[in-house]
Amino acid sequence: MPDVAEAQNLEWIILLGCVQLQKLNPSIGSLKKLVLLNLTYCEKLVILSNTILGLNSLKYLYVRGCSIIGSNCLLDETRNTKHLISYLSPSCPLSCLCELNLSYCNLLQIPDYIGKLHCLQSLNLEGNNFVTLPNFKDLLRLYFLNLQNCKRLKYLPDLPSRTVLPSEPFTSRFPSSILKSHLTSLKFTGLMIFGCPELVEIEQLTTKSFSWTIQIIEATYQLPFPETYMPDSIMPGSQIPSLFNNEFVNGDIENLEEYLGEEYLTVDPPPVPHDNNFIGVLCCIIFCLYNIEQIPMNFGRDHMWLHYEELNMDRSRIYPCVTRIIELLGTYSSTVYVKKFQYRWVNEQDLINLKMTHCANLTAGKRKISVIEENG
Repeated sequence: MPDVAEAQNLEWIILLGCVQLQKLNPSIGSLKKLVLLNLTYCEKLVILSNTILGLNSLKYLYVRGCSIIGSNCLLDETRNTKHLISYLSPSCPLSCLCELNLSYCNLLQIPDYIGKLHCLQSLNLEGNNFVTLPNFKDLLRLYFLNLQNCKRLKYLPDLPSRTVLPSEPFTSRFPSSILKSHLTSLKFTGLMIFGCPELVEIEQLTTKSFSWTIQIIEATYQLPFPETYMPDSIMPGSQIPSLFNNEFVNGDIENLEEYLGEEYLTVDPPPVPHDNNFIGVLCCIIFCLYNIEQIPMNFGRDHMWLHYEELNMDRSRIYPCVTRIIELLGTYSSTVYVKKFQYRWVNEQDLINLKMTHCANLTAGKRKISVIEENG
């Protein structure tokens, strides 16, 4: 990498796929206007320069697929963990960081200070090897968390009890090619927990995930453009909560999965006709994946998909469900098997009530676990 000290107006550096890159030029730390740094698939990159972690204008940092960083430099040894945390100290925080992608970096642990990056909106930790995560309850601006394929993860961390979404639509001087290819936070909202076989306390995890998803939906209605941040969340689960009071049933459809994958769904009218207080439909689908080429077919673990759409009396059609699940998971070689599909019309008061109910359930679950531990 060349010396960039003279390029003081640089706002983005994209080193995507530079597989021979072993280290960054320290001069990168002088780029006070740098907003985006993409090191995705720089497979031989040995260490992140500490100067990067002092870039006060950096908003987007992508380190996906840099497995050497994960195993040898960040977290494989205690001394290296402390080394990283010393960089992420209050004296040199990534104070503007909005999006952090550390997916497939072979991380065995995530530093606690990640939970103090107060501007963080999107955090992708997919495909790593940690067992637990730090507390995320202070990340009030977080609206996307990806934990797919974290094979050793056992517990979901505490999530924010309040969500603050950007008050203005995203605007940028980046060219459209940069926006489309590199800023993934523009594409997804919600919580992704899939391919995590070691997870325990599934009931509590589902309650926590559901509550956070409802919380994001509620936050969107504080904005003049709520459709921008409507969430999709996927988590382990095989039972649809009782609050979903409408079931999608169509006896004329022989292949439900094919129909849900290709057709928009028309939902029944709201329970009170002409009631303008209804603002949308909350959908819940129980599904699993299987590979049609495997004999015998290997059906995976059941998962729950929560999806919300703004609907009204004039618009009552939902985006094809299976298509959306495949988009979210990126599982284009697998088939989605839909087991159950129910939905609920909601109004603004509904959102508040649903969140309060699930918060109460979560508190009760924690008390139950505490009693079990005390009596054990």
